[in-house]
Amino acid sequence: MKKRFAIVCGLALLPAAGAAQASCGTAFCVLNTNWATQGVAAEPGTARLDMRFEFVDQKHLQSGTRRISQAEDTAGTTELRTINRNLLTTVDYTLSKNWAVSVSVPVVDRSHSHIDNTTATFEKWDFTKTGDTRALGFYRFADEKNPLV
Repeated sequence: MKKRFAIVCGLALLPAAGAAQASCGTAFCVLNTNWATQGVAAEPGTARLDMRFEFVDQKHLQSGTRRISQAEDTAGTTELRTINRNLLTTVDYTLSKNWAVSVSVPVVDRSHSHIDNTTATFEKWDFTKTGDTRALGFYRFADEKNPLV
């Protein structure tokens, strides 16, 4: 029953996938909150280290799902190119069979260039900085497979 419900929900959300838009510079977003998918170690007292590298080259103007020309861009700036090189390091630690913690620290290496349309000024910057650190606590509720006692 649960599997059928999950399939129906997934199929219902499928048409919205084409409308997804992002320009945050990340290559992926985790939608599954299952502990194993998130990377949290399952056994109490165990730790897990995960390191991911992303390369995202944003060199084409987009509107929805189609490319547009600079003439079609109506924003206050004309975006020329953004290159993101992100290293995401995550450490997970399981405190007990019901509690776990996870800490993620991204390092962002970004180069960006655009033209300010109001002044016709070319602007560019490059930086490498630590991004927002994320600390999560996980609690797994008891069920038949995972009783509290």
